[in-house]
This record gives sequence, C-alpha cells and structure tokens, in this order.
Amino acid sequence: MPKGLSFLSGLPEEKRRQRIIVPIQAWIDESESRGKLSTFTLAGFIGRAEEWAAFSDDWTAALHADPRIPYLSTRQAEGRTSWFRGDKEKRDKKILTLTRTIQPYDFTLVYVSIDLNAYRELYPPVPVPEVSRKTKAYRRLQTLAASPYAFCFLLICTAICNEALDRGVTDRIELFFDEHEIWKPRVRDWWPIFLTSLKPREKAIMPIDPLFRDDKEEMPLQLADLFAWILSADFSMKRHELEWLGKELGPISRATRSGFWSRNAFKQFAANYKQGELEPDMEKALDQFLGE
Repeated sequence: MPKGLSFLSGLPEEKRRQRIIVPIQAWIDESESRGKLSTFTLAGFIGRAEEWAAFSDDWTAALHADPRIPYLSTRQAEGRTSWFRGDKEKRDKKILTLTRTIQPYDFTLVYVSIDLNAYRELYPPVPVPEVSRKTKAYRRLQTLAASPYAFCFLLICTAICNEALDRGVTDRIELFFDEHEIWKPRVRDWWPIFLTSLKPREKAIMPIDPLFRDDKEEMPLQLADLFAWILSADFSMKRHELEWLGKELGPISRATRSGFWSRNAFKQFAANYKQGELEPDMEKALDQFLGE
C-alpha cells in the first residue's frame, strides 16, 4: 500500500459492527490519475443523514474561514490554481482545516479504484441477449458497459449496499453522485437492470434511483472529491503536493469491500468469468430495455 494511504488502516472491527438503525446516505465522486499506473477511482463516505447535515455546516464554516474560498476543488488545490494560487503553506493549512471537519463524525470511507490499462486489456465483454444490435439503445448499453465509470459505479454501489446490511440497515439508503453529463442518463438506463441482479434483502434497501448533485453546492461531495483525488493519485504512484495529508489523518473506518483492482485482480476476474451466461431476471430486463 502506498505510504500516502496510511489512513486506510481503518478502525477496530467493533466499530464496524455497530448497528445503524436510521437511514443513511453515501456521497461519491470520481477521479482519474496518471502516474506509474493510470487509475480511475470512485470514492466517498457513508454516514447518517443528520450527521451529513451537521458536517455540511462545519465544512461551510471551514470554507469561509480566512482565507475564504467558495468551494474546494482538489485538483485546483493540488495544482495551486484559481484561489489556491500562491502560498503553499496557506493552501496546506486550509486543506487540513477542511479535512479535520470529519473527525467528530462516524463516517465510513468507501472506494473502488482500478488499474485502467488492465481494465481495458482484460475486462471481458458484457453478454447481451440476441436482439437487434443496430438500435440506439444497444449502442448506449455498449458504451456504458465498456466504461470504467460504470464498472466502478456498480462495484461501489454493491459495496455500499453490503456495508449497510452489515450495519443492520433496513430502510432504503440514498446514493448521491457528482453530476456527470455523459454518464448520468446512461447509469439511470442501467439502474433497473442492475437491481435485478441483487438479492431480495439487497434490493430492499437500494434506492429506486441514484441521485446526482453539483459538488460546488454539496459539501459532502467536496469531501468525496478530496479523497477520490488522493486515492487515485496514490494508487497510480503519482508524486503530488498533497502526499503529506495521509500522515496527518488519523485512522479512518473504511467499508470492507473497498479496494484497488490490480492487473492480477482483473486476470482472476477474467479467468472466473463465464461469458454468455446471464441470470434469467437480468436477461429479461436487458431484453426489455433493448427492445424498447
């Protein structure tokens, strides 16, 4: 594990087993990085709705503290552009102040990061029913299926779902993602098909639809942006100006199904994959989607 990711040591198992009996929300953002590896990451935090409201107030106060900034863009902060131009020490102090706002809260980090080159070389094609392959719907589906965003999206949704079940959640959870002009409509196309692949108790707590919000307006998404950027950069073994942050953070609780998909992981996945086989419910849903 890269040294910058020392905060991923996690917290004791006893905390992970604490039962959550109120609705929860997960806020997720994406990041892509090119270092020794090229990586794509979806990451964010799971927490109780009332805690997210309190956190948003704390984050806003930290944004408005001197030097005041309107919102956090981690890419701008690391590159010292826009309102981060200039003094590195002030930039670092601001980032640390913002990051420490999570300390009072019982949030759980969740992430899925992949080796992009390994994904493109080794990920097997997604089987589809034998229907017309000249339709716009088919092209949209193939574009989605070939996307690392979609792959990570489905994995992180599954990780969040299972983390919630492990905590005893029985109400529907809310999933918030950063606005994405291209993938938002395609993910919503795919969502009903994804739900058919879930077990009944998983389907019972998953939302009817994932939600998309603007990270300039939603404080939890700015936190997710920070961690998605750092995770993606560190997994890619890229040198960057925020490497110090991992050492400043205490251990952070993380979802057990979070992880990095290396080349070996994709090789194992491809070896175990039975091409052409779909569960009957998923095949029916795909057939209906493509037929429409």
